[in-house]
Amino acid sequence: MRLPNITLLILLIILIVPNISYGAWIWTPETGSWINPKSAVKDTASEQFSWAMGFYETTDYKKAITEFRKLVNYYPNAKQASKAQYYIGRSYEDLKEFYHAYIAYQRVMEAYPYAENRDEIINRQYDIGMLFFKGEKARLLGVAVLPATDKAIEIFDQVIKNSPYGEYADKAQFRIGEAYKNNSAYPEAMLAFQALVEEYPRSELLSEANYQIAECAYLASLGASYDQGSTDIAIEKFKGFVEEHRDDTFSENAKNTLTKLKEKKAQNVYETAQFYEKVGRISSAAIYYKELVDNYPDTSLAKTSLARLMEIEKIIETRR
Repeated sequence: MRLPNITLLILLIILIVPNISYGAWIWTPETGSWINPKSAVKDTASEQFSWAMGFYETTDYKKAITEFRKLVNYYPNAKQASKAQYYIGRSYEDLKEFYHAYIAYQRVMEAYPYAENRDEIINRQYDIGMLFFKGEKARLLGVAVLPATDKAIEIFDQVIKNSPYGEYADKAQFRIGEAYKNNSAYPEAMLAFQALVEEYPRSELLSEANYQIAECAYLASLGASYDQGSTDIAIEKFKGFVEEHRDDTFSENAKNTLTKLKEKKAQNVYETAQFYEKVGRISSAAIYYKELVDNYPDTSLAKTSLARLMEIEKIIETRR
């Protein structure tokens, strides 16, 4: 008698692989394959969610991620799907795999735009961004290797995109500026702070953002020994801040920095004037001494420059 193909296959497996434990595996005609009931998805999304939550509540987070992911894959349109995806993020957070948690939460935002806990998810994403902002490293195969600043900027930027005018949008924009500033990327920082000023004019961070724009211009000028354009920009930014925020918390700091900037600029102008005087071009020297006296009268070199200017003017007068 000829054996059915399935029966023949079973006999062959028994003969060839005698050490396999068959009690854990069953044949499913629906899929045409062998499956282990323990790893199979439950009959309903509700059952699968309860099954996965059991692992989460007993802190077996890796197993919980596997089971929640099954629900999302097998029942993507079920009402439990968005919650399952959310708990994938929560599980990664509990495992301290923060970047994976952020990605999991973002999946909720993109795949389930009407999820009830969107605000909470944005809050959690912002908090994860703050971890990277403060120095938490992203993990690759369990090893902290990725720059925290890059991840912080990426996450804060996504927080803004997820809710452009939500509770955390202006805060995230400000943190982007701070992250660039901490990384000495001052032009990028200025642009980020400027974006806050333009997009969130009612933000509680508005005044500080304006101050940070000026300070970043100042910090950029410190590394520009021969580029006085950076110093000029910083002076204008701080002058504008002081004029518009006279009673602001940062006003005194702004005034002090403005004084330093003017001293730096005056020093450069004075050195230029001295150079022209030494090479005998006293008319050119007089122009620069006058610029210093007129534009930077409160600096330490103003009185000396005025004296030199008066001497040069006498010399020029006698030559006429």
